Amino acid sequence: MKIVVTGCSGYVGTALVERLLQDDSFRVVGVDRIRTERPLGGRFSFVECDLSAPAGLLAGAAFDDVQAVIHLAAARGDWAISASEYWRDNLAATEGLLGAPWAASVPHWLFMSSVSTYGPSNEALTEDAACRPVGPYGESKLASERAFLEFIRRNRLRGCAIRPSAIFSAGHPNNTNVYRLIESLMRFPIPLIGGGNNRKTLTYLPNLLDLVFWCLDLMHRGEMRSEVYNYVEEPVPTVATLIQALRHAGIRPARTVKIPLGLALAMAYPVYLLGRLTGVDLRVTPERVNKYAASTCYDASKVKRDGFVPAVDLEAALAATARWHLMRHAERGAAFNASADEAGRP
Repeated sequence: MKIVVTGCSGYVGTALVERLLQDDSFRVVGVDRIRTERPLGGRFSFVECDLSAPAGLLAGAAFDDVQAVIHLAAARGDWAISASEYWRDNLAATEGLLGAPWAASVPHWLFMSSVSTYGPSNEALTEDAACRPVGPYGESKLASERAFLEFIRRNRLRGCAIRPSAIFSAGHPNNTNVYRLIESLMRFPIPLIGGGNNRKTLTYLPNLLDLVFWCLDLMHRGEMRSEVYNYVEEPVPTVATLIQALRHAGIRPARTVKIPLGLALAMAYPVYLLGRLTGVDLRVTPERVNKYAASTCYDASKVKRDGFVPAVDLEAALAATARWHLMRHAERGAAFNASADEAGRP
């Protein structure tokens, strides 16, 4: 099976391409505007392309006989990304892909959406809940998902949109939520804004990749037409229980401090303004404070009722991720000591 993976140079895309190429039955065409570090040749080829302005780059022999597309490419972050960039990299990029000359002939499609299409919630939201996204990221992802589903319907193709929450794993990049939380826990006092009783849904990357393969298999067997699935790990932890689970996994918090939301926001504004003036991401903004204090609670029971069983539970996933952080800190400490010893030699 020949599969196109957009966003192949990103966190999820890199891991997905690795998994696909472990199976000799897959050939992969990676598409990204950032050149991948993966060696070319064999069963992997790469097309460097900005999907928001493809300019004919989504044509040619590389896309002959494509049987599935997995669309991961998107803008994601909460620093130094403007609203226009979100709309360009999410909606315009999706429209550019769907407008490729071969797109309507590809039978199987998968779109990586986001629970941000719903907006924050204190109650577990199912796929049937109203979507009320907050901010340009969620708004542009919802518009992209709707364009994708309309394309699937109009062309009578098979497709699935997956809405994950905050994705984490060993090797996750430093702009992801759980990475920031663990690294902060190991270095600084952590504020429990509002007491830490707000719930946070998480998605473990290996389970998410298993879900991608499960969906592809159902489409290939003709057992899936058009679906939208939430995917989060359950049970959904509160911030306080999440920190406790990481403590059990070996992450020793420097300290936790309970702070009312109003005070946290008042403290965040001057830090945010200083960051804007200096161009430095000081990691404290009113938006991040509100996101940290809000509940993100979504229901993934539909995909499990339909037969998907995650291989790794949340406790084991957090433990594996914590081990990676602890190993990195140990390696950094050893490298620092070696460098200090070298500098001290006459």
